[in-house]
Amino acid sequence: MRELAERRKDFKKGLDSDACRRGRTETSVRIRKDKKTDSLAKRRNMTVKIEENPIPTVPGGSMNDAAVVKPVRRVYTVEDIPCLMSKLSNTSNSMDSVLEAVQGFRRMLSTADNPPFQSVLDCGALPIFVQLLQCTDDRIKFESAWALTNVASSDYTPAVVDVGAVPSLVQLLMSPNSDVREQSAWCLGNIAGDSPKLRDIVLQAGALGPLLKNIAEPAANSLLQNCVWTLSNFCRGKPQVDLNLIRPAITVLADLLSSSKDVGDVLIDVCWALSYLSDGGEERIQAVIDSGVTAHLIKFLESNDIRKITPALRTLGNFVSGSDVQTQSVVDGGVLNSLVQTLDSAKKKISVKKVAGWFLILLQVITIKLIHLSVILKS
Repeated sequence: MRELAERRKDFKKGLDSDACRRGRTETSVRIRKDKKTDSLAKRRNMTVKIEENPIPTVPGGSMNDAAVVKPVRRVYTVEDIPCLMSKLSNTSNSMDSVLEAVQGFRRMLSTADNPPFQSVLDCGALPIFVQLLQCTDDRIKFESAWALTNVASSDYTPAVVDVGAVPSLVQLLMSPNSDVREQSAWCLGNIAGDSPKLRDIVLQAGALGPLLKNIAEPAANSLLQNCVWTLSNFCRGKPQVDLNLIRPAITVLADLLSSSKDVGDVLIDVCWALSYLSDGGEERIQAVIDSGVTAHLIKFLESNDIRKITPALRTLGNFVSGSDVQTQSVVDGGVLNSLVQTLDSAKKKISVKKVAGWFLILLQVITIKLIHLSVILKS
């Protein structure tokens, strides 16, 4: 009996659940320090998609079908703000005049170096941008959403929420114009990526449903890419998102993972989203496992793309940190064979080997746990 008690003592000491969780969290942080590996929480659209030409206003129209990119004729600075505000706030101005003003602000906020976010906030332009999201002109909606997207890419994201932009942006996810939908999704992704608090505000405003519809029925590859990236931001952050609130996304993510169509970084963002969702208790892990993604994630370990390997390993690592049954399901899926290939391949970077090593250590700890439990039960 004394020997049994000593074994139990050693078992508890060596497999402290809090310590294991802290170790896994610290490893996750190290894995995600490389921003080229993990999707950025925020991003600013600095590509001039349209300058001179209007986007179509017909249902389902795409600005990319009609617009011809032309050089920007004027660089706007803070000195132009009084003139731009005069055009923006004068209700008697023509639509073209308002459009010119919004474009001026958007160009100003799209500059690569030190955009004047504070100056734009101080002049009172943000509430007007939000009002213009309700405009009948798709060009103005698009430019206003773009300007708000750039502000939401900065440290001033809460200001976009405070002026009431979220409900209007959610509504625009159902716009007949695909480019307006895409820019609205982009902006909501920046807002959700700022903090769990703002993420939950976006979700509670009803953004998930129309976003998933755009993913299921994308009008263009760029729309799909941006919506999936936004969805990954809906899934990330701690405190974690309410599983019941985000659960409909799991099936959509699983469908994307099993799709033969790989556009841009879509599958990478899918893997990261699954890693965020499965990072927690057994209920969260099981919800993701039940979607049937395990085999696809294991297959990604044999990829030459480190950007896929890392989040796939992260997700599988979450799986094996769950119950014995959840651990066994990953082992039964052939993960060890795939890991051997990953570790042996000379094409893989050293960072991948470190991630795989972390996974093997985690699996080893759980294996030891099962062995100890088996010994205890036999005693």
